[in-house]
Amino acid sequence: MIIEVILKIIFLMVLVLMNPISFENLFAKDGDIDIVVKSLLLLINLTVLALYYFFFFYKNDIYNFYVKLKIFSFNIFLLLFLVIVLELSFGNWIIKNNINHLNITKNASYEYQLNNLYYWKDSLSSYVRDEFGFRGEYPGPRNINILTLGGSTTAQKFISEGHTWQDIMQQKFFQDGKEIYVVNAGIDGQSSLGHLAAFEDWFNYIPNLNVGYFLVYTGINDFMLDESSPAFGRDYLINDNNQKSLFSILQEKSALSFALQRIRGYYVAKKRHARHWKLDLNEFNWFDYPLLSKHYEEYEVYLENYERRMIKLIDAIESFGSKAIIVSHSANGLWKKEGDIIYGVEPRICNTDGINSKYYNGVDYYYFKNILNSKIEEICKLRNVLYIDIDDYLIFDLKYDLYDTMHNTPSGSKKIGNVLYKKLAHLF
Repeated sequence: MIIEVILKIIFLMVLVLMNPISFENLFAKDGDIDIVVKSLLLLINLTVLALYYFFFFYKNDIYNFYVKLKIFSFNIFLLLFLVIVLELSFGNWIIKNNINHLNITKNASYEYQLNNLYYWKDSLSSYVRDEFGFRGEYPGPRNINILTLGGSTTAQKFISEGHTWQDIMQQKFFQDGKEIYVVNAGIDGQSSLGHLAAFEDWFNYIPNLNVGYFLVYTGINDFMLDESSPAFGRDYLINDNNQKSLFSILQEKSALSFALQRIRGYYVAKKRHARHWKLDLNEFNWFDYPLLSKHYEEYEVYLENYERRMIKLIDAIESFGSKAIIVSHSANGLWKKEGDIIYGVEPRICNTDGINSKYYNGVDYYYFKNILNSKIEEICKLRNVLYIDIDDYLIFDLKYDLYDTMHNTPSGSKKIGNVLYKKLAHLF
């Protein structure tokens, strides 16, 4: 009798405390939890309810209790068996060089509907990835002069073949009589964490890969990256220690963990306005003053982590036998400069999470991105690495060069390609 009461109390406490609403209000540090955690909490609740049902509704009917328990146990073991089969088939447990965890598309050709993101002649974007997961026209992996790393603003899923900023650079080189190949290795959502993972799980497995320069297009996905919980499955944290934790091993090897992180990545991208959709930036409220005052103090932790990652990334590039080029850029649709006055969009467009639980607007973002860029410029000077701040050379037309706060239209990509060609032409 006492055991029964104790079990009931435990079950009820789990249901009361571990449901998504209670957990969000009691335990989430910022008052919010993502969709993956909510799904796991719901699964826990359903399991507890099932156990409660079996233990207390069938306690006087032993036969039915054992029948239901057998059915329940059989389904649990069947589910575990299927999970094991899926993990062995799609996880990274057996085959070491399973690059699926970086979300790399290979041997694929797509046509994406633009859905009025911007005006284009046939409303379609052609997107091709070759056998190595790269975009672009080049003779082979032995002959890559510049390989670009970055997130969606580098991958440019909704910019057709021949019109990405890499394509523009290569066209300019060829027009100048130089056979220079600029190849695109950008992956949607990837930050410097993902770039580090790419060397370990991607580039090292491409036969005869020879790259002159790795151009790192950085600034947006690293802006407020939480290393303890990367937003995207292919952006997992590489553990420096030989003794890896169980959790880090699961992150690197588990197909289920990868799938859950992909779901979380979609959810985070939606909250941070990092997904692709048409935004009329001129319709938003613009401010000429920041909401925060101590920008360096607010951003210090993110800055320290970013510095450490970028140093590791430069080391990885040089260890590969290549040279690094670092190009910083920002979400240009969040701020604009008119004379000496900086204007920024309203907080809800910048980030629904805020920074350190504090809302910021586009003017604050402008100060934050300048702090970030100053740090990477400092690192590049110390390491003798070529650094370019694209914001120093470009002014985008908010109506024609961007279709949201960060992603460029073909005209915006053309501007980027032209600037980078001019800044890098002397290298070849």
